[in-house]
Amino acid sequence: MGHPSTDRACFGNDDKHCVGNLSFITVVKSADLASLRGSGLIGLGPTPEMYFDTPKSDPLKSGTEGFVAQLAQSADYRKDFEPMFSFYLTNDEKSKGKMIFGGYDLKWAKPNSEKKDIFWMKQSGNTSYWAVNGDKVQLGAQTFSQKPQQIILDNGMSFAMAPEKTFADMVVAIQKQTGIQCFESKPVWGCMCDSKSYDSLPNLRFNMVADESGKSKVMDMPKESYMMHK
Repeated sequence: MGHPSTDRACFGNDDKHCVGNLSFITVVKSADLASLRGSGLIGLGPTPEMYFDTPKSDPLKSGTEGFVAQLAQSADYRKDFEPMFSFYLTNDEKSKGKMIFGGYDLKWAKPNSEKKDIFWMKQSGNTSYWAVNGDKVQLGAQTFSQKPQQIILDNGMSFAMAPEKTFADMVVAIQKQTGIQCFESKPVWGCMCDSKSYDSLPNLRFNMVADESGKSKVMDMPKESYMMHK
């Protein structure tokens, strides 16, 4: 529960890089946020197109652009920064994550990476999520779909989700290729495997399409990202 507010937001350790009239909600009451270590939340999702054509005189009724969209539209922000954000996440507790607004730093990429190694993709027609177009998903030798599909990218993925039919095909493919049997349970599916069969799991491969030219790049999701072995 809260009320619409606007204020000046600055980036860095000084007042040289600031954005005026940034819209947000001043929260006076919240639920299920007891573990939050901070004074607020910043959503990094894109803004659906419908919000760009509505008047902003009453944001409680018409809504307003999200944080990223407001930065991209700000002349003050674009004067100093690129309209982008980047982040580095790790499961290693000794290595801290990093988030950068206004650009990126290749020191957080794979060793010896260069600008030419970055693969840029256009946002798909789904403006509610950061999503790109894909045309093939594979597990080992099994191809699940060769039809165009949207791939949603999430910077804080707790669960990997897939279309129901594709997921069912993947469960069958896992059993055929590795002998691992998976079964429905809550809150996530479970699989019966030992260390040897787990090590034999192949990567999930997503063919991501850049733009109308059809140029694409394969992204591998390792087994550790779609199945946890205990």
